[in-house]
Amino acid sequence: MNLVFAAILAVALLAQQAEEAKPPAPAASATRVEAVRPQQPDYATDSDHYGEHPSQVIYVNYYPDGPARPAMIYIHSGGFNSGPLKQQPKTPQKYLDLGLAFVVVAHRTVNEFQHPAQINDVTNAVKFIKKNAGRWNIDPDRLAVTGRSAGGHLSMWIGFRPDTPDLACVVERIGPTDFHPEFTNTINPNLFKNELFDRLFGEEVKDRDTEVVEKYATLFSPVTYMTPDDPPTLFIAFRTPPPDQDPPPPSYGVHHHRFAEHGYERYKAIGGVAELFIGEPGGPDREKSDEVEKAFLRKYLLGQKTTGSDTKPEGSPPRERHAPAPR
Repeated sequence: MNLVFAAILAVALLAQQAEEAKPPAPAASATRVEAVRPQQPDYATDSDHYGEHPSQVIYVNYYPDGPARPAMIYIHSGGFNSGPLKQQPKTPQKYLDLGLAFVVVAHRTVNEFQHPAQINDVTNAVKFIKKNAGRWNIDPDRLAVTGRSAGGHLSMWIGFRPDTPDLACVVERIGPTDFHPEFTNTINPNLFKNELFDRLFGEEVKDRDTEVVEKYATLFSPVTYMTPDDPPTLFIAFRTPPPDQDPPPPSYGVHHHRFAEHGYERYKAIGGVAELFIGEPGGPDREKSDEVEKAFLRKYLLGQKTTGSDTKPEGSPPRERHAPAPR
């Protein structure tokens, strides 16, 4: 690793960790929503708060009888600004068919709280689930995380960050893997002009100063934190047609299939365990992606019991989590 970059990244990470220790500041333009707990979905057999804010809630479907079950933890989509009941799948049936417990994690939104509130929330939620797994007859050593779009991005954070709980595996769907301009310019040079970043990071990014953009892009990119010891990860995306205008609008490419390819290539290059599915948008490839996901979960979640990132016999010590990978 370039020593200068390593030093800059180390300082930036320390700064972010210090910032994460403080309560996130409300977004300047946001109005506080009414503090009402969201309605519990039909499939859930229990729910609980993992924090004091009404959005910091989990919904659990579990099996009280028999041996402890592996669990799929689902982080909802919605651009970091929607609640779970609007964005989650109508049913977790594909996970229930595998005999998995199913947990939906809700988090505070950028309508109220800027980055890193959402990352802190999902991290704390997974820790809460792991600590209280016995309440729901869940095996704390066989947890997987999934999500699409923003939920896919947050799933990768749980999988790759060194300060997050160990997982058996991660399934991310159409989640952005790398916001660094060196990569995003190959998709859309205007991508970081998307107003989502204003809500995530506030006034500091509004003038799109190159150094500021690179700072936040590095800190916010899951690929920054990849190590070979992280959990097996399945990257799923669907081919994105070329933009219909030049230059592309800032909204173009946020779900581009190159994100999945890039994340997969980066992870494989450093020795991580990864699989990739790129399908055609719509049609049978949606169902095919579900079959690929179920095969992946049978291999890495329903196989031998795991305590770290690789499939290992029960009782093996967890793998050591190392420093982030260089760019």
